[in-house]
Amino acid sequence: MPADESAPTDAERGLPDVAPISKRAARAGDELQVQLKTGERLEGEFVSESEHRVVIRIAGVELRVDRSTIERLVVLDPPAERYRRMRSQIADDDADRLVVLAEWLQRRRMFSESLTELETALRADPTNAEGLRLKRVVEQLAALAERKGTGERGEADKERQISEAKRFPTRPRVAEFPLLNAEQINLIKVYEVDLRDPPKMTIPRETIQKMMVRFGDDPLIPGSREAREAFFRKPPEEILDVMFRLRARDMYDQVRVVGQPRSMKLFRDDVHAGWLVSSCASTACHGGSDSGRLRLFNYRPTADESVYTNFLILDRFRSREGRPLIDYEEPERSLLLQMGLPRDDARTPHPRIPGWQPAFRNREARRYLQTLEWIRSMYRPRPEYPIEYDPPGTREPEDGAPARREPVER
Repeated sequence: MPADESAPTDAERGLPDVAPISKRAARAGDELQVQLKTGERLEGEFVSESEHRVVIRIAGVELRVDRSTIERLVVLDPPAERYRRMRSQIADDDADRLVVLAEWLQRRRMFSESLTELETALRADPTNAEGLRLKRVVEQLAALAERKGTGERGEADKERQISEAKRFPTRPRVAEFPLLNAEQINLIKVYEVDLRDPPKMTIPRETIQKMMVRFGDDPLIPGSREAREAFFRKPPEEILDVMFRLRARDMYDQVRVVGQPRSMKLFRDDVHAGWLVSSCASTACHGGSDSGRLRLFNYRPTADESVYTNFLILDRFRSREGRPLIDYEEPERSLLLQMGLPRDDARTPHPRIPGWQPAFRNREARRYLQTLEWIRSMYRPRPEYPIEYDPPGTREPEDGAPARREPVER
């Protein structure tokens, strides 16, 4: 579970610093951070305490710490909660930090979660040596734990697992919450590419060849053999620019966007993982089965499936009066922003719901300004994605809501 005594802290390992304390006395099985007067920090599993010493278990070894050497004792939040917060701050393509997170999970015997993060890391970097090594280790440990069954767990560990299961919902089944697939996600990425600051992408030679044949008479397609061969060697963003100008929409899905368009990266990091999932998409709000017409997915806030599915839901949602959640022409008037402000400060306040809290303190709040920047960064004129998607939630007629938007350039 915990790191050994000489191991660096989570922050030193490169993990986000998400170790808020629980304001209660330590109980058996809790993770405890012991801050010594020398400045050293120890992290381990709380075992017991007395008037003169505190006992913690580190890497299976019990360590007795004299109270006279202790500056402060910190009861850490449950591993499942810390994991969710750390994961929300790590991008899917950051293989090195994902491997560190997987090792953190492995030490806490969260083998399934560890393997999930290792698989994501190895998709981003298939040759990551530490990821490949750790995956073999975790698979062996998981198999051993499965053979032993639940008998190896102590009573305190069982109680903590039950408590965490109640507090943190498991991933909704796809049948209950349909998610966009990889092809649909890639298509949105293509539409949102900023050609001035393009992400990494590839266009197959066969696709370029088909475009040349179909639009051979267009001035944008080079005529000579030498010019055509040079066209094949152009950067992908220049070829995509020609594809956009030719309106070759049926070819867009053949472009492979490996990275993230800048606007969607802003949405993922500053909006989706920054506040939307923890606030609007919480189980008590628009992330639960009783969320009404607007329901959002609240699992793995930096995963493409979550990010792009929720984005498409927000992008297409209309109020009963036909107003969009995101107003790309006048971003400050967006319902997404207005309903996140305190009711007294909003032009369109959030409905009165027991327990609701504003997502932003005011219009100067960092999250508010970041969300405003994201909306302004989106491609204009807005495209209409050729994606069929039926979002979850109550299907009711939307009085005044337009069925489709006007055709756009892309």
